[in-house]
Amino acid sequence: MLVASWPWPAAVPVPLEDGAPARRTAGVPRLVVGAVSVACLLVLPLVAGMGLLGAQTAQAAVGDSGGVTQTPPEPAPEFTLLDQDGRTLRMADLRGGLTLVVFLDPVCFDSCPLIANQLATAVHSLGSDARSVSVLAIDVNPVFNTVADVRTFTVEHGLDTWAGWHFVTGSSAQVAALLAAYGEGISVPNVGMIGHPQTIYLFGREGEELAVLNDTANDDLVASYVALIAAELRRHL
Repeated sequence: MLVASWPWPAAVPVPLEDGAPARRTAGVPRLVVGAVSVACLLVLPLVAGMGLLGAQTAQAAVGDSGGVTQTPPEPAPEFTLLDQDGRTLRMADLRGGLTLVVFLDPVCFDSCPLIANQLATAVHSLGSDARSVSVLAIDVNPVFNTVADVRTFTVEHGLDTWAGWHFVTGSSAQVAALLAAYGEGISVPNVGMIGHPQTIYLFGREGEELAVLNDTANDDLVASYVALIAAELRRHL
């Protein structure tokens, strides 16, 4: 509208070769002015809103899940399990950096791949600081609980080249004890996927609990959860 209302120079007669006057705009043609006006109306609100996208994205996840809850600095439950490469891993091995702990089912095709992807994207968005963050996924499926199972999930979802990814598994008794230590449990239906917690736990450099987030694995809010997780990680780096 500003462009359209600008006092452009008036049209002046320009003689043709045969002497008959013709009108030509001595300045910007009206068609161009109109096009620029429409472009401004469409583009300016988009540009103005881009500065708000980050906050709006994170807020969507807060509204969906209740957001991140800060917790007392209780020590992380200890364990000795095998990772996707068959190596023994203990919680103490992850000290020195931040650790995200989550419970996943390696044969789940719904929420588990989505949560794993959100965590990977959030961590890698930190740039060079991503080296200071590990993700510990605990296999809660009492049937598909071998190293081969967690290895297959890791490879299928492109996580096998990420040094900070640890998908651990063990016997049903070991995992049940670990779930109990977190105050969590699972449900095993006759038909369908296992019901398990979707809580993400964040632990500090000394193994102290810092925060929790209940990830609802809403596929419409992937970017929102990524932004929320990444922001919480930055707070503690």
